[in-house]
Amino acid sequence: MPVAVLVHGAFHGGWCWRKVVSGLRGRGWEVWAPSLPGAGERGHLLRRDLSLADRVRDVASLIVTQQLADVVLCGHSLGGMVVTGVADLLPDRIARLVAIDATIPESGESAMDVMAASPEIPALLRELAGNDGDGWRISPPAAFDAAAFGVPAGPDRAWADSLLGDESLPVFEEPLAVGTGLDSVVRKSFVRTNFPVAWPDAVAARLSSSWDVLRWPHAGHDAMIAAADDVVRHLTE
Repeated sequence: MPVAVLVHGAFHGGWCWRKVVSGLRGRGWEVWAPSLPGAGERGHLLRRDLSLADRVRDVASLIVTQQLADVVLCGHSLGGMVVTGVADLLPDRIARLVAIDATIPESGESAMDVMAASPEIPALLRELAGNDGDGWRISPPAAFDAAAFGVPAGPDRAWADSLLGDESLPVFEEPLAVGTGLDSVVRKSFVRTNFPVAWPDAVAARLSSSWDVLRWPHAGHDAMIAAADDVVRHLTE
């Protein structure tokens, strides 16, 4: 049975993969879509000292303890940091790595570094944490609501907006050391949606020599909600 592990991005939780999970299971896949520590139904675990490393270890532990192998590992947005770390730690268990508008770092980079091509985003996140979050907590701003992420008006947009939760500035600022494990994952793809910011283009350009880069001009940043069928098709190719 093919296996997928789906990792959400900032302000989201495992809930955001609901349609993709249903589509993959309908094709006979085993699917895991965990909420990272501090997110979704685990939002009560959000704290100042929560680290990116905690989140990487969380997903890696899931794969190891559930004895998963030949995993299709997919990360969205900030989840790119997590899947990069997991693939580097457990390359022998990863059959394929998929990134959807994801922050895929070079070794020693943080998510803020990856997003440097869109300096307004790191500036906004730091401003929100400084003004209303005791220097570390970030509540989802209007600039990052479901409409901005390409979810059409209707039930899906209202559902997503109702579940978006707070995020941690230190997680955005923590660098990730990447070793040689990531390079041994042969099949890697980066999906660039129509999300109107510059940093995913910079990531796609950097990865283009060693990853398959796909352009989805029809899909917004939250493709797993608004273009779930396309995500399912790509994961099952």
